[in-house]
Amino acid sequence: MSEDQFLNCTMFARDWDHLQINETETQYGVRKQYVYAQHAPIKFVYLDQGKITAISR
Repeated sequence: MSEDQFLNCTMFARDWDHLQINETETQYGVRKQYVYAQHAPIKFVYLDQGKITAISR
């Protein structure tokens, strides 16, 4: 799933605001980590070059 699809089309992204976005840029591209509140059902969403690669609960 792409970052845009996640942010626009999932109930989780609409119901829970992220607290912070950590971004790492390397020669291979951009990686992001969306950080959510401790009481949210998902704690982190990881993206690599605009695609979700992992979700931490």
